[in-house]
Amino acid sequence: NNSNNEELELLVIKNLTWVARAMKHNPGLCFATDNDDDNDDDDNERNPLRWLLTRLSQIAKPKNRPRRAAVFKCFAAFCRVGGGGGGGDNDGSSLVGEFLELLIEPLYRSVLEAEGIKDQDGNSKESDEATLAREVLH
Repeated sequence: NNSNNEELELLVIKNLTWVARAMKHNPGLCFATDNDDDNDDDDNERNPLRWLLTRLSQIAKPKNRPRRAAVFKCFAAFCRVGGGGGGGDNDGSSLVGEFLELLIEPLYRSVLEAEGIKDQDGNSKESDEATLAREVLH
């Protein structure tokens, strides 16, 4: 059962990464109708990639949940792939560069939460979740 969960998690991360790239290059596909006159201010409000990253950041708020680690892995995948439409993994452009604050906030929160945890001997004890957050931040 755990193997199935890991497979499903990996599949979801791959799909969300593909969808994020599609959202970046074709944001109009994410809306049923487009009645706007190409207003730049409204484009930022209706940016589907911003919505996705905001939603994932909200999912990552509660600590010690498997979903939080999955979101961190998703953030790592988003940072790993480029935003280009080509076949390469990383074409030099950033998929999430303009939305880094949405990624950093839950990662940093996880690291801060881990700093307050001590083991029986009074030594700092970091969870796997906090270790993953540190790896994504680097």
